[in-house]
Amino acid sequence: MSTTYQHTPRLTLTPQHRDNLTQGRGRSVDCRDADICLLPETVIGSTISSINGLSAANGINSFAFCAGSIVILAAINTQTGIDQRFFCVRPDALPIQATPTFYNPATPTKAAGNRSYLNSPIKDESPSGTVLQTSLDHNADPLARIKSTHRPKSLTSLSLSPCGKYIAVGETGHRPRILVFSTASNGSTDLPLTCLTEHTFGVRALAFSHDSRWLCSLGDLHDGGFFLWAINPKTGAFRLDSSNRCTTADTIAWMGTTNVVSVGARHVKVWRLEHASSPAKARPGLGGISDGRNASPVPRTFYGRNCLLGPLQDAVFTCVVGISEDMAVLCTQDGAVCLLDDTNRSQRLYEVSKKDYSITCVTLDRSSGVVWIGGKGAEPEAMPLDTLHSAKDLSTTLEVSSIHEVRTDVKSEDAPNIVAICCVENRLIATDTRRGMSIYDVMPVDHEAPKLSAVRELPAHDTAVLGVIIMPRPNESHADFLTYSEKGLVLYWLWDGTCASRCLVWLDHSTAHGAEHSNSLQIVRFDQNHETLLAGDKAGVLQCVSSRPAHD
Repeated sequence: MSTTYQHTPRLTLTPQHRDNLTQGRGRSVDCRDADICLLPETVIGSTISSINGLSAANGINSFAFCAGSIVILAAINTQTGIDQRFFCVRPDALPIQATPTFYNPATPTKAAGNRSYLNSPIKDESPSGTVLQTSLDHNADPLARIKSTHRPKSLTSLSLSPCGKYIAVGETGHRPRILVFSTASNGSTDLPLTCLTEHTFGVRALAFSHDSRWLCSLGDLHDGGFFLWAINPKTGAFRLDSSNRCTTADTIAWMGTTNVVSVGARHVKVWRLEHASSPAKARPGLGGISDGRNASPVPRTFYGRNCLLGPLQDAVFTCVVGISEDMAVLCTQDGAVCLLDDTNRSQRLYEVSKKDYSITCVTLDRSSGVVWIGGKGAEPEAMPLDTLHSAKDLSTTLEVSSIHEVRTDVKSEDAPNIVAICCVENRLIATDTRRGMSIYDVMPVDHEAPKLSAVRELPAHDTAVLGVIIMPRPNESHADFLTYSEKGLVLYWLWDGTCASRCLVWLDHSTAHGAEHSNSLQIVRFDQNHETLLAGDKAGVLQCVSSRPAHD
């Protein structure tokens, strides 16, 4: 992942919270004569590692994805270009709206106290745990600001509300936060709208309901928290409504507006909102007006019931998407496509198709009437909803059906795995294990499933970027800078993030014995005339490579 920056008059390695704020391009900026700041202008690549790191909202014709500690809200313009907007917050930044915590104690433990993010010892808290005021010492040693505990955490999950008003992101590690930002054009990108702190170790998945009135969050394996947050549509305030424990799920999705489906290894469970009539009404003690049905500030129990898996009792369910109020499509690691029918709360599971590759992601394309599935070594594949319903009518439930033989993967081993996909109007966005992103046009076909035509490829390095070199002008590739990785891949870029060209440095692996001793590129430099690249690898070989790259 690479990032280009613009220069402004102050320098901070992480976003700083200031008392005097001025709005400019959605950022809170306080220009100080003695400081200089670097603000991102373009982010190349992503850190999406699962289907939980990519989300889309057709209401604003945009999609969002994780890139380290930054969330990118990308809008597709008519020229198939990408307009990026960045959301990143310092760990000690105060949210615009405070949300009380219920499960986490108001006084942190000794271990939690070591994770103090404030430069000043002044920190007052309310009895509910909400931070009331902080004080930052701007005259302190600048090196004190860049300790590891001051750096923003990596983001592993996010969800974009269907209405397009909110984007929720989840942090990794100890005592993570769920940060909710407003996507309004005049909204702040470094101060969250609210901060939810009920999870104790990692946020694995987030999902807004289809009516944008609820947010469901799933904690990591060592966290186990499964929370339902109610959203006040008038004020945008969040409150904890229901909770439970769930340690075996990997991802979640809404089925209609009152049911949540969680899937994982040998796990399919439907969670029900028995009280989903009025999420805007709060209970006493949580900053709202009582709805008269539950006067206790204690969150309700989030009830759920497991599905009978039958022959798929050992299957690993990797992804799920709701297609109606009582139906959802589930896929497994072995290539099975299943339909969950919850008519009259029956929770019946049908296997409607079998693919010859491992399925990793699925998304719904309502405009085309299909679901797109993605896996290893192939482009996303369309499955019409009518075909799924017909297959379900011809099938029997998995309780009495015989399981198919698990097929070996016949796809190319060198082909990348599709990690996540999403639909934005008539386009499909797919990310793969090479950290690249592909944007397809969905082409309708009469009486057949729609086809895909590639519009734009957004390449990136699939391993760590070892270096960045500014290109001398003029040059034959017309590039502004280049980046290189340990696999020998050299990419030439323009300042707007467009990949102008690429070249691959040959590496000798004949003497490698095991992964620990494998050869890798270590350094790349230009010669004095800027016409040749000098590349040195781990084996001690120095090569002279022409700086004339091979165009895509």
